[in-house]
Amino acid sequence: MLRRCLPYTSRSESLEVYIMLRSERVSGLVVPFFLLGWLIGCSGSTTPAMQDPSLPILAGGVGDQTATDVAGDGSAIYVSGPGVLAKFDPNAEAVEWVQTGDVDFYGVAVGPGNVFVAGRAPAGRSSSPGPCGTIDDVGDIEPKVVAGVYDIFGSLVGCESRVLYPYSGFENYWGATSASGKFFAGGHAQQAGNADGFPFVITRYDATGAFEVATTEPELEVGTPTGCCTGESIVRGLGEAGGDVLAAGASRLPGSGEDDVLRPMVMRYTSDLVRVWKGRSSDRVGRFLDAAEVDGAVYAVGATEGTGLFLIEKYDAAGTRLWSVESSSPGVLRGVVGLGGRVFGIGRGDGSSLGGSDAMVVEFDPDNGSTLSTTYLGGAEDDAAVGAVVIANELWVAGTTRSYATDDGNAVGEADIAIWRVTPN
Repeated sequence: MLRRCLPYTSRSESLEVYIMLRSERVSGLVVPFFLLGWLIGCSGSTTPAMQDPSLPILAGGVGDQTATDVAGDGSAIYVSGPGVLAKFDPNAEAVEWVQTGDVDFYGVAVGPGNVFVAGRAPAGRSSSPGPCGTIDDVGDIEPKVVAGVYDIFGSLVGCESRVLYPYSGFENYWGATSASGKFFAGGHAQQAGNADGFPFVITRYDATGAFEVATTEPELEVGTPTGCCTGESIVRGLGEAGGDVLAAGASRLPGSGEDDVLRPMVMRYTSDLVRVWKGRSSDRVGRFLDAAEVDGAVYAVGATEGTGLFLIEKYDAAGTRLWSVESSSPGVLRGVVGLGGRVFGIGRGDGSSLGGSDAMVVEFDPDNGSTLSTTYLGGAEDDAAVGAVVIANELWVAGTTRSYATDDGNAVGEADIAIWRVTPN
């Protein structure tokens, strides 16, 4: 099966966004996706579309491909998702390669010469392991964490899976980042057969993708039932801040002095996985999905539970919350990024006239969190953004679109990974 990204129909939209018009096609290589010797997926060529100023660059193929995370190194952009990893060349405005397979890569990070991915994969038994050696020999077979490293040309350097707790329940990585020359993955794991035994986990890998160490709540011990069942916490996104690691998520730990409500949390760790501080919203119900440091302050974004509204909060260098703002229109923020001291939230909104839900870029006032501008990206169907990277003072927004048909076999309504180029005014 061949994967290509081919031309699609132009659609005129009013956007406060500049997306470079490119009038020639550029071919890129789609490399095979190997998992410890397994040949999975496809190979062939990619052909990005001629770009209309209102249209994104697409990557994927027949069927649905959705984005969950984005990372960049200043010259390339990498987008991960369930069963897919794609590399974009922003200078050529082209898809360079796409990998597909059976691993859900929810997080992606970039280091010198390598691309780190973290997620989960369906496990097998010892007699027949799943992708990257996933094994579950205890009770029911449930997904296990997977981490791997590719080179920048799309060749797999290596991948591995592990069982974090002997209970061998559900174990997931949801985010990834790089800091101080190391890679980090974050998520949560089922500590024991109890609904109140789901602590977060942050793990560190070296530059080659080799596992080094893991941490969780201070009163718990990774890999043992010690301190079992004090509640639940989860890391949904990771970011880098001056060589440290920012972890965004939610926690409900009544056994550790918190109320019995899942509330947004953000934490700062050194690269040695020593906790610097933890912030938890005492007056919000919901979750953070990403965090970033801008001009010495930490901004965490996500959504509030039950209201369908997005949330952004600002913390100072010591972890003290400075302000908390909930939107007045429905949406969720999946990413946050700074550009020249300005703060931008990236996500999905339902308040535009484009049709369906749309990818959204919101600029916030760093002083009080008020909205300075909102830009919607997308078309008549559902679209969403998961994050952005900054290259040459522009935002490259990554997400998923269902608004465009391709002659690769996807009809309007089917999902492709998308990259939008946004130039702030």
